[in-house]
Amino acid sequence: MLNTTAASQRETLAALDLSWLEPQLMRRHGFDAARAARAVRHYRCFLEIAADHPERPVAPPAGADKAWHVHMLYNERYNEFCRTVFGTILHHDPEAFGTPAFAQAWEFTRAQFAERMNVALPGLDGAAPSDADLRAEQCWLAERSSAAVTDPDLQAEQCWVVARDVRH
Repeated sequence: MLNTTAASQRETLAALDLSWLEPQLMRRHGFDAARAARAVRHYRCFLEIAADHPERPVAPPAGADKAWHVHMLYNERYNEFCRTVFGTILHHDPEAFGTPAFAQAWEFTRAQFAERMNVALPGLDGAAPSDADLRAEQCWLAERSSAAVTDPDLQAEQCWVVARDVRH
């Protein structure tokens, strides 16, 4: 069950127009319109998970991470958004990748995406992806499912949102 704060955050997130990120993803990352829209949907899901579980780190899939990066480029807008929705800035931690804590965060994120969006994110237990998008950004995992999810936007990224202190 969501606490009052999480429910309020979810309402704010549901009403928030993030569609402005789509043309930015198209321009900055070469996404087509459908891919950009999906990345923004995944970003919104990632944000909802962070709102519902402030005590847990959450690791975004690659497409959501690209949307998150674009959002952060507009730092005034991003900071205002975070303060409005979360009461604090969601910090990006690129140093967590490869740690047991990152693996736990990714497994939690996978379970949440499956439950919320019926999206199967790959595990961290197979070969590195061959997708040039991921190699160029060096955001590939040394361990990934050999069941080869070919969609680069569903791969784990090398970062996560840091758990937040929810005591007020």
